Amino acid sequence: MMAHGCMSSPVSGHKGVSMESLTASQRGTTMSVKWILGDAQSPSHLATQDRTAVLWEHGERSYRQLRERALNIARWLREQGLQDGDRVAGLMYNRGEIFDIYFACALAGLTYVPINFRLHSNEVTKVFTDCEPKAVFVARELADVARGSVVDADLPGCSIVELEDEQAGVDYDRISTATGLLAESHDTDIQVILYTSGSTGTPKGVVLTHDNVMTFAMQQAYLFEHFDRRSVTMLTGPMYNQAAINEQSLPTFVMGATVAILPSRGWTPDRMIDHIDGWQVTHTIIYPSMIKAVLAAYRLRTKSMQSLKFVLTGGENLPPVLIEEFLRTLPDVHFLQAFGSSESGFMSVISNEEMLEHPGSVGQAAATQTFYIGDLEGNPLPLGETGEIWTRGPGTSSGYWRAPELTASTFREGWCRMGDLGRIDEEGYLYLAGRSKDMIISKGQNIYPAEIENALRLSPDVADVAVVGLPDDEFGEIVCAAVVLEPGARVTAEELIDFSRDHIASFKKPRRVEFFETLPRNPSQKVLKDQVLELVIERTSR
Repeated sequence: MMAHGCMSSPVSGHKGVSMESLTASQRGTTMSVKWILGDAQSPSHLATQDRTAVLWEHGERSYRQLRERALNIARWLREQGLQDGDRVAGLMYNRGEIFDIYFACALAGLTYVPINFRLHSNEVTKVFTDCEPKAVFVARELADVARGSVVDADLPGCSIVELEDEQAGVDYDRISTATGLLAESHDTDIQVILYTSGSTGTPKGVVLTHDNVMTFAMQQAYLFEHFDRRSVTMLTGPMYNQAAINEQSLPTFVMGATVAILPSRGWTPDRMIDHIDGWQVTHTIIYPSMIKAVLAAYRLRTKSMQSLKFVLTGGENLPPVLIEEFLRTLPDVHFLQAFGSSESGFMSVISNEEMLEHPGSVGQAAATQTFYIGDLEGNPLPLGETGEIWTRGPGTSSGYWRAPELTASTFREGWCRMGDLGRIDEEGYLYLAGRSKDMIISKGQNIYPAEIENALRLSPDVADVAVVGLPDDEFGEIVCAAVVLEPGARVTAEELIDFSRDHIASFKKPRRVEFFETLPRNPSQKVLKDQVLELVIERTSR
């Protein structure tokens, strides 16, 4: 895979601590998620303690209670005939019981499959058809979707467990007192399958082993500043994605600290701040699209968020003006940006000081991770050249569930093709240039949307922006910027085009600017470029 004699070489984690030795000291002979709950006979283990493990609006769990419920559900699942490696799906809004099920699967030697509750019933059916769950845990509001998809996917033996309603399914609280024998899980067993949307619209299942997700846990526990057993980590994203279910939660459990769950519906900045204050949250994720609203709400309150010590962000580049605003408003909060994917986990990180010193960068390689820039064949490119980002590490997925062709094109000899374009400078800092499929070719020139987006974000009038290639008979594609203006801004399209000329080459400037109230985003708050392009085409074809 790696060509010799090239000018560039893989960039490895830069923090100066051997994460391999850290994980080895924790794993013993196996790196299983069940290690977190451990041996109930050990009085020193977290599972025997009454320390709070999980908080949410409608309840809480101590580590002792979490283990007891997970063990009982695990035994019930085995009593239903589930065998090693069988899949257990969860279709729920954010709630504490998700961790009962997650750890039950780990204890029973089963694989947990969290489902996006925003999916259409047809899409849920596609996921069920692909992973063939033997049991589905579902919130009452989503039960009709789950039942219909089980029928449509032809899964007659699948058990459906409704969490609230005893009359319309199996009583969740009753099954959590079952007895039975459990299986042994190993580091190479599949712990979780995370479904993400493919470019064809067909969901693809990212396979993560126990070793993968425990590597995330150790990596993040190391990255989180001011992190100890007194910490409270609040999940702000949906618990079917990588960041919430693995990268925030597991390091918190490893540390013996508390996970607090923000509801997945009805988000407002004030509601978020209320929960930070009420739960005395110390660590959380605030996505870039949330930051400005949270800072504005915070400035209208007194003595709020005093417990907060650490904020992680990611999903897209932050404009320097927003970084400066955060640091000015919350000077005592450590601010870290991470970049990665469901397949790779966090592959690069950058601190608040580095963000200002290296504007536009998403950082250097995270501990345990290595990355380089390659051409279409994966051959390394010289430093400074733009190409595809390849990464690997012990947390990197080995492939997609039941998708051998897609796996072969994405994963090679342990390396994962991210699908993102970028370049690396002499100090090992990574700069994104957009998704490879989003690259614009205009009159034979390769144009990278991220460069134009970063330039336009420098304008004080621009609140949000996404750049797409609009089909054109003369140029092939032309650069079109979809822009959300700051409240009260009166800038015109022509003025923004002129502004961009001061920061990028003239051939890269937008030839068209369209204004929108909002831009479509996924649950990880990444802009959905395909939908942006559809909106632009619809508007320009009128």
